[in-house]
Amino acid sequence: METLRVLLILGHLMGFATALYLVMSEDMRFLRAQRLDLDALAKNARSVAWALAALFVTGAAVIWLDTGYSPAEIGARPKLVAKIVVVTVLALNGAALHWILFPMLKGPRGGNWSCALLASLLGAVSSVSWLYASFLGVAKPLAGALGLSGFLGLYALALGLGMAGALLVVAPRLRRLMGSAPAAADLSPAL
Repeated sequence: METLRVLLILGHLMGFATALYLVMSEDMRFLRAQRLDLDALAKNARSVAWALAALFVTGAAVIWLDTGYSPAEIGARPKLVAKIVVVTVLALNGAALHWILFPMLKGPRGGNWSCALLASLLGAVSSVSWLYASFLGVAKPLAGALGLSGFLGLYALALGLGMAGALLVVAPRLRRLMGSAPAAADLSPAL
C-alpha cells in the first residue's frame, strides 16, 4: 500500500508541476505579448485541463488511501480540506474559462471591456490558486498553527490581492491586446 501511495504522490506531483508550468508560462507569454494569441491560449487551456484531471484522479486515490473517504478523518485534516477547496475553485474556474470566457472570446464581444475584465479575473483566480496549491503542498508544519480558518483566510487574501492586481494592471493590457487578436480557431472545452 505504501508503494502505491508513493507512486500516486509522484504522479500527483508530476501532474501538478506540469499544470503549474503551463499556467505560469502562459502568464509570462501574455506579459510579453504584442497581441493576444487565442490559438495558443486554447491549446494551453486544454493541456491544463488534462493536467487537472490527472490531479483529480491521483489526489482522490491518495485521499481514499489516507482516509477511506471518512468525513470525520478528512475534516480533522485542515490542510487537506483547504486543498479540496482550492481544487474545487480551480475546477469551477476552469469550467468558467471553457464554457463562458472562451465562447465570449470567439464571439463579437471578444474585444469588449467586460470580456477583458472577466478574462483578467479568471486568470487571477487560476494563477493564485495554482500558486496557493504549491504553498499547501509544503505547508504541513503550519497545519496546527493555522488550522482550516487560517489556510482559507490566507487563500482569500491571496485571491483578493490577485484579483485587485488583475483589475488594475492586467485588464487594461488585456483589453488593448484583444483589439489586435485574430479569430480563434478552437476554444472549445477540452474535457
